[in-house]
Amino acid sequence: MKPKLFFDGGCPLCRKEINHYIKVDREDRVEWIDITQSSALLDAEGLSFSETMRLIHAVDREGQRQIGVPAFLTIWDELPGYHWLAKAVRVTR
Repeated sequence: MKPKLFFDGGCPLCRKEINHYIKVDREDRVEWIDITQSSALLDAEGLSFSETMRLIHAVDREGQRQIGVPAFLTIWDELPGYHWLAKAVRVTR
């Protein structure tokens, strides 16, 4: 299963960061879901809009929810050039 990242597309800073990741994701390894555009996908994952607006959420390859920093680790593991960052953050946790 391809990981999914749920993000706030209405937040200019969030949008800028996610747009960068989307450009890096040339192999389309992550499903990028703007929660302001698709409540059906939130419902399908059993996620609430308000909680997902408060903290970034992802669903990893195993179908497990990841919230906050672990959500970023989930996508960094998939993106070229970001594997080292995921490993570095894991070492410090």
